[in-house]
Amino acid sequence: FITGEVNQPGEYFCGRNATVLKIVTLAGSFTEEALESGMKINRTVNGVKRVLQNVDQNTLVQPDDVIIVPERTVSKKEESLCYITGEVNRPGAYPCSRRMSILKLLTRAGGFSDKALESGMEINRTINGGKRVLKDVNQDTLLLPEDVVVVPASSAKKEAVCYITGQVNRPGAYPCGRNTTVLKMVSLAGSFTGIASESSIKINRMVNGKKQVLEDVDHDTLIQPEDVIVVPESFF
Repeated sequence: FITGEVNQPGEYFCGRNATVLKIVTLAGSFTEEALESGMKINRTVNGVKRVLQNVDQNTLVQPDDVIIVPERTVSKKEESLCYITGEVNRPGAYPCSRRMSILKLLTRAGGFSDKALESGMEINRTINGGKRVLKDVNQDTLLLPEDVVVVPASSAKKEAVCYITGQVNRPGAYPCGRNTTVLKMVSLAGSFTGIASESSIKINRMVNGKKQVLEDVDHDTLIQPEDVIVVPESFF
């Protein structure tokens, strides 16, 4: 279960190795008022209730956990921020919580635009009053407050893409790097709609010129360039 400052609080399927980030993504991501660094988990162990304080988004969850996302108590002006610019769908400033990664910031910014060069990202960081440019960063790179992530446009060589259609908020084509999962594509596409059948996702894949349909895939399934992820509507 997840409650508090997410867009779709409620109960969600909790598979093995599910993380707080995965449940937040299923719940439509954080609201603008969420304090990401103050999350808690209410967990019952042997009949005794425990409260896990200040969990991060990589924390593994267990069945019947209740994730609580609190409201921030300081204004955006007072809050630590990170910035993202370039080829993302919603460039701007976002709360920069503890252990904020580029992937988390990208999720808040609506994912890459269709012109983004995923492998060319840089971080502009100020250290002791001097500016440094960090190159060769990836989506797992951790950020510091006031970092500026720059996502450049792709050059003439088109980057590999995958496609997602059906019951997601922003169907379309998105960069498809190595180790891209179904969940990552759903995140880039703005999460599931409220009528998505998350347990019936399919992948249309071309193999040696023939179309194959992979059925009953889960969120951790790895996808390949030119795959088409289909998220059907739930009829219940």
